[in-house]
Amino acid sequence: MNVQDFCRKFRVDEATALIMGSEWWRSESELPPGGPGFLRPDYLKQYFAYTALPPEVLPKLEEMTARINADPALVLLAWHTHRSLVVYENLRFRDWNRFDELFDGDGGIFYLLIACSIVPHVQERLRALGIPDEYIVSCTRIRGYYDTFMSGYGKSGLNPSQLHWLRHYVDGKVFRVGRFEYMPAKAEQYNAAVFRNRRTGAVMAVPGPREHLFDGDGYVLYPDQNEPAFRGAFSQVGGTVTAIPYNPRGFAENRLVTLRADEWEMVAGADSDVLGLHIPEGGKMTADLCRESFRQAFEFFSKYFPERDFRGIFCASWIFYPYYERVLPDSNLAALMRELYLFPVRSSGNDGVYFIFGRADGDYRDYPRDNSVRRAMLDVLQPGGRLRCGGMFFLADELALFGQQPYRNMKKEIEN
Repeated sequence: MNVQDFCRKFRVDEATALIMGSEWWRSESELPPGGPGFLRPDYLKQYFAYTALPPEVLPKLEEMTARINADPALVLLAWHTHRSLVVYENLRFRDWNRFDELFDGDGGIFYLLIACSIVPHVQERLRALGIPDEYIVSCTRIRGYYDTFMSGYGKSGLNPSQLHWLRHYVDGKVFRVGRFEYMPAKAEQYNAAVFRNRRTGAVMAVPGPREHLFDGDGYVLYPDQNEPAFRGAFSQVGGTVTAIPYNPRGFAENRLVTLRADEWEMVAGADSDVLGLHIPEGGKMTADLCRESFRQAFEFFSKYFPERDFRGIFCASWIFYPYYERVLPDSNLAALMRELYLFPVRSSGNDGVYFIFGRADGDYRDYPRDNSVRRAMLDVLQPGGRLRCGGMFFLADELALFGQQPYRNMKKEIEN
């Protein structure tokens, strides 16, 4: 059955046929004679625990498996979706049909089943890299996606737009180490360059080579804004760098600094290896857990990727918008932010809304205000304001200083 015939049979829109039609022929030709392994009755019993999903979800997944196995066309759909996740390139799950009509409102359960199908593939990849099976803990992210879906829709499932991230576990590109996930990356991705004073050890970050446009508060303009208060980019002539500095509290300063090579060493430039930090759902970001995750991450990547010199941990996330430090000063999040060097990054305006509310439809009037983070977001959004992302880094050779707010307490080196 080709994809057009499938969509006609189940009255699925033509747009879906175009979006998921790529490689459908390949899935059809490579469908195992006995059906996909993840649709066998024993599969969920063997791998369900790795997902950390609540026990009451298992019968729902088993029921979905039985329903799929009853129709060869649905078996092909499940196989193609699985292959699109673990084999094919150019993932576009954000645009896929949610299949709620096809599965009587349970399209989210279908996608949750597909998410569960990655577990043995992640296990296989870890073993190929010589990494112990304990790091299959990455698959517990499925529980995080389930919780987000539940908070937004009030039922079990998974949003297909979140499936693509699971591919990183299959490919061995992201690893859960303690509280956080980490992905080997280049500092260029974050468009920030980091210097250390050779005499005092003070650290200063400046914009990378891509020019940023800043508003009067030192934040990067939103995409629909084009009238900056000032601009910033990395400029180097010989051994001297001229740039605007990033204040470690998370904004750019409208002044120029001159960093001479005999006084300032670049410790993280565009080509530097860094660990890109990603934050799984679940809260509990205590200082002790964060510090321990950082420590374990540097040990993990030194052991399993010894050929790379990771200079620090970098991240760009809604979590590091300095606003949350101001309005939630006693939170674990604020405590973590005070330990990091924050810097401004590009934002969309509704950054983090989906992860906190499970939906982001833009109509914030009836969004619940039942915890401090939700209230903080809605205090901005309901009057018509916009949220932001923030960037951060923590250098590898300063781990012993975690807990001392090293970037907040350093001496201001230059005022020019």
